[in-house]
Amino acid sequence: MVQIRQAQEQDIPTLCQLIMTVQELHRQEMPHRYRAITPDDPALVQLFANKLGDEQETIFIAEINDEAIGYLSLQIRDIPDHPLVFGYRGGHIDQMSVNEAYQGQGVGKALMNHAIEFAKSQNVGRMTLGVVAFNQRAIRFYESFGFEFGSHRMALNIT
Repeated sequence: MVQIRQAQEQDIPTLCQLIMTVQELHRQEMPHRYRAITPDDPALVQLFANKLGDEQETIFIAEINDEAIGYLSLQIRDIPDHPLVFGYRGGHIDQMSVNEAYQGQGVGKALMNHAIEFAKSQNVGRMTLGVVAFNQRAIRFYESFGFEFGSHRMALNIT
């Protein structure tokens, strides 16, 4: 059974390893955009140290039999009113990765359900996330939770 817990500083090496699944997928599809990295890359270690030190970010780790098999990082921010749009308390799923050997077994679903319940407990009114267009499997997964496209970000490589 999948257990979800909050990540701690001592989990940084584990998080650096867990991100490799999704990073490699992105690098293979978009090598001009995503770097080849290793779990011991100092910049990656610092990235997770910064995330764990951010009061507005929480990282959840999924485990089976005490083995870390996935994670999700959730940012919660108060978005202020703007002259054109209303403000809200928002949750943003910044990163999510599940070990390839455990994909399709409910791990991502457990992480997402946990993040949504946590966000509700923090009075979040709206959740967002980003997903690259090639990742149709992830898009279908997010849509199964009720996420829908509200806007599209497009890019043009000019060099």
